[in-house]
Order: sequence, then structure tokens, then C-alpha cells
Amino acid sequence: ERTIQLVDALYKLIEQAGVQIVKKDDLGGARGVSSSGKITVLSDQTKNAGLLNTLVHEFAHELLHQNYIKSKNEELKSYFVGKEQGRAKVEQQAELVAWIVLKNFNYDMPTNINYVGIWGLNEKNAASVFDSVAKVAQYIVHGIESNINDVQESKSVVNESFLPNGLQLATMLGFEDIYKQSKRETQMESKSP
Repeated sequence: ERTIQLVDALYKLIEQAGVQIVKKDDLGGARGVSSSGKITVLSDQTKNAGLLNTLVHEFAHELLHQNYIKSKNEELKSYFVGKEQGRAKVEQQAELVAWIVLKNFNYDMPTNINYVGIWGLNEKNAASVFDSVAKVAQYIVHGIESNINDVQESKSVVNESFLPNGLQLATMLGFEDIYKQSKRETQMESKSP
């Protein structure tokens, strides 16, 4: 029942953002697809942790990578980072958001976060990547919780001890030094004429 509440609250959050949710019988092997203002999921999925993971992943794409949100929702455009980094990186960013959100609600998905190291993190982008991912995860977690609390009087379902900011996320994944170097690089660039 708890998982159903989380999925329903996430559906509501996605719709509040102005993103349409569509169900199809076949997605060519995928469980979900984000396409700038629309998330498509398999029609035969039950409201379980797998669907929750898929919806969070695809909604992260909408927030981080799709122009629709940036152009249609003033409140949410600050999350947009684009897709110039290439498909592998945007998939990893969305998957990391899903991992954080599900971990907050005490779900351990078989997501392998060790591939963060192949993002090509460097001193120029590490801080912005981790900050963006953490910010989107926080938005989704708090949005889900808010929608659950709107529906029923319940106590907090958020595991605040696992809602990291960018630095905490980088530290958890072993990238604290590159994150700090990235912050220094960014500060130096903003000070140069």
C-alpha cells in the first residue's frame, strides 16, 4: 500500500509539473521514455517499486534534460542542465536521481551507482553535476511527500538523513576532492575578467 501511495503521489507531482503520462503496450524493450512534455510507461506495470523507479528516472529527464519543462514552467526551469553531455551522461544523471529518491523511501533498487566514475567528471563540471542531481532529487522527494500529505494526514515519509546536497552526494560516491576542485575552478572562472 505504501508503494501505491508513493506512485500515486509521484503521478500527481508529474502532472502538476505539466508533464503528460501515457501508457503503451510496447516501448521496444524500455520500461519508460521521456519525450519533452510526455512520459510514456508500459501499460501493464503494476504500482510497485519498479514503476516508481521508472517514473522518477523519466521525470528526472524531464526536469534536467528536456526543453519542455524549461519553456513551460517558470518554477522548474532552474533544474534544466540540457543534454549536451551526451546520452550516457544524461542517463546516468537520471539514474542517480532515481537512486537517491528511492533510497529516501527505503527502497534498494538494483541500480549500480558505481558507473558514476565514467561520467567524465572533471574540475569544470563535477560540482554542477552533483548539485543538479541532488537538487532534482530533493525536489522530487519533497513533492512526493507533499502530495501524500495532501491526500492523508500522515507523518513524514522522507528519510532526511539520506537527502544529500551536491557535496554530500559527491562525498558518498568518493568524489569529494573533484567536487571541491570543481567549486574552486568555477569560483576562479567567475572572478577572471
